[in-house]
Amino acid sequence: MAFIARNPVTNHLEFSDAADLSTGQYVASAQWIGETAHITAQSPTFPNTFWVCVLQNSTTHQWLQLATAGATLLPDQRFTVGTPDYNLLDPGVATFTSVAFGITAANAGVGLVPPSGASAAAQRLVEIQPQTYAEVSPLSLVPYVHLHGMGNGPEATVIAGPALTVQYTGGAGYLVVRDINFSDVDFSILPTGNVTIVFENCSFTNGTTWALTTPGTGVLVVVRFINCSGQFATSSDTIAATDNLYKEFNGAMSEADGVTKTLSFAALPTYAGAGNLNLLITGGQRLQTNGTEMSRFQGTVVADVITEECLLSTQNTGVSVWSVTTTSLTGVSWQARSGTRLDATPASYFNAGAGATAIFRGGQVEILGHTVTTGSPLNPIGAGSVTSQNYPSNRQRWTQNLTLVVPASDGAGGGPYASAAAAVAAMEFPQPVDAFADEFRLVADYTALGADPLDPDTANFATTFRYASFRLPNPLFLEEGREYVFKNAGDPSSATDGPVALRLPNGSTTTVDYMFSEISVRPVFVSTDYIILGNGDAVRISVDRSGVQARYVITT
Repeated sequence: MAFIARNPVTNHLEFSDAADLSTGQYVASAQWIGETAHITAQSPTFPNTFWVCVLQNSTTHQWLQLATAGATLLPDQRFTVGTPDYNLLDPGVATFTSVAFGITAANAGVGLVPPSGASAAAQRLVEIQPQTYAEVSPLSLVPYVHLHGMGNGPEATVIAGPALTVQYTGGAGYLVVRDINFSDVDFSILPTGNVTIVFENCSFTNGTTWALTTPGTGVLVVVRFINCSGQFATSSDTIAATDNLYKEFNGAMSEADGVTKTLSFAALPTYAGAGNLNLLITGGQRLQTNGTEMSRFQGTVVADVITEECLLSTQNTGVSVWSVTTTSLTGVSWQARSGTRLDATPASYFNAGAGATAIFRGGQVEILGHTVTTGSPLNPIGAGSVTSQNYPSNRQRWTQNLTLVVPASDGAGGGPYASAAAAVAAMEFPQPVDAFADEFRLVADYTALGADPLDPDTANFATTFRYASFRLPNPLFLEEGREYVFKNAGDPSSATDGPVALRLPNGSTTTVDYMFSEISVRPVFVSTDYIILGNGDAVRISVDRSGVQARYVITT
């Protein structure tokens, strides 16, 4: 008896037990489908004797003799249930005309002697030859019966609608689906027990939808999308009370740029119910919505979100990252680990509705765009509550270059202001500073003053007050340890570039170290109350939330 295997280094087919086969006395041919080779060999000594072998990856399989001559009578292997027990001696046993027939046969153990059902100890694999399969609805997925499209990537093997429901209504188990394109199908996932469902290198196209509901019996449901692409028209997960859903989007980090395939959502994805959700986005995954938040958490669901080495793309600077309407006691928490990137500056991290609670557990968030909107990232849109917890890490850096042309004083032709607040507003950098940059490089241009001197006293708002200022974000809305760098990038040798005062928002209860740097309390921009940056000066400050009162501390 001879054996065959693929050398993983040379990618050549190699024979062992050399009698006949390796000496060239047999005529052998191989058909590769994905990573599987279907090989037949004919004996020149006995022309009516054929041998067949299925070679999966680098695994060695024994040759089996076929009793009936002629390659046309061999199993075409369109659907191969790949357990070692399957009897390839009987042509047609492992050949099916639809995915449903293949799943049914694999689940029942057709071809086994004696037949036995799929189980954790006897798992099955349905190998699907590349083409498009228009299945009869519903197409039922079964635990321990795994599906593998045999094309080079998911595009070659297509399970297509319209009006096709792909459902899972089974109990406890494990299921892997690889290299298949689901086109215009509706997923209906209704497990009755603890189950893990993995989609690996699959694509979802042409209006495919996703709907999952847990049974409310204390189950754990795990759904993983690994290196998947395409778009879901709608996506909803409903987690019943006492149940847990773990959902993972993992890009598998197969590309050098750190971001692999894009999986997008045409409508806002939702997580509802009263159970517990763990959501992980990692591995270079790019998730994209059509101008909405990344997800909405509603009902009374409790959600724990972790992002790491991923790109979250809303394609819209006017929306938040997450929408939170759940009124559960602990609400939604988000931990942004290393490599979390946003394609555009969000309006806020959370759009939190009335009664909703959100927690930002800190970490690294990198903004790829340079679009800036008003508001602290922790200042929620909506009436909900947002708090932050410290998560030590080094932030990705984003620098903003800003220039303020200071208006002329009254003595040089400028008109008076109605109030000190209006005067300061005119002297303030137009950049909304409650934003997301880590470093601000500022240039204050005093050319319009001519020979008039600087006047830092806001009481002279109707006449000569002229002094550039930069309003700091309120540290009350920022995470512990958040750092900012401010540099006056004006030319030290310039006669027209000048100083900048860093101030807190009026009415703030916070401080910069022990300085009350806001004009309603300290109306004159002097160094005893404000950080004054001359041309070329820089300062680094960080948020300290350890005490009763949030404040900035000067670190350098």
